[in-house]
Amino acid sequence: MGLSNANGAATVLGVILCVLAAASRAISVIAQKPALAHASALQVTTAGRMGVTTYAVPALVILMSWLALGEVPGPLALAGGLLCLAGVAVARSGTRREPQDTEPR
Repeated sequence: MGLSNANGAATVLGVILCVLAAASRAISVIAQKPALAHASALQVTTAGRMGVTTYAVPALVILMSWLALGEVPGPLALAGGLLCLAGVAVARSGTRREPQDTEPR
């Protein structure tokens, strides 16, 4: 899974980088738990709108790989990224409805 070179042997640097990435991910997950308890995005927006925001991830990954790795995206990748961003824009636009009071008066 990305740890071997052309000869099939794992390089020490590749193994170290993978372990470092896994360790930093674990530390960041543990460190962000207290912060997320107090700053929940669901206090500001609805779960539906927040969930749709995850569709922006593919477009951001395409952009970051272009900038950081020099991987020029193909036309299909650009079209897919634009489609994801358009979907996010449509889902997040519009008026916000206030929740209806369901308790009888």
